[in-house]
Amino acid sequence: MIDAALRELYRVLVPGGKLACTVMAEDNYFFTEYGVAPVPEQGMVRVKISGRIMRDWNLYRFRDASDLTEAFEHAGFILDDLGYFDFKLLDVTKAKHYIVLVHKPSLDEIC
Repeated sequence: MIDAALRELYRVLVPGGKLACTVMAEDNYFFTEYGVAPVPEQGMVRVKISGRIMRDWNLYRFRDASDLTEAFEHAGFILDDLGYFDFKLLDVTKAKHYIVLVHKPSLDEIC
């Protein structure tokens, strides 16, 4: 499923086009606090939140930064940078994300 999504992003970008996105890190609180057991280390995770905010949906969990990089490269992207941030700075615990900067090879890079 994630492979198809990344391939579609690749398909719609023009050669040399850039993509910037954030991706939940493997230790994001959605997985560690709200994942329905058994929570896999990688793949689709059912996340269920009840209370003031009600959510019940599936999110994709990458195993680690290397798995994330491999998925983007497998789709054809060239990784420009991979960063990491944690919303702990904003007084929210464990909302960890990767920042992904990739591009589709330009015609010059292909030849």
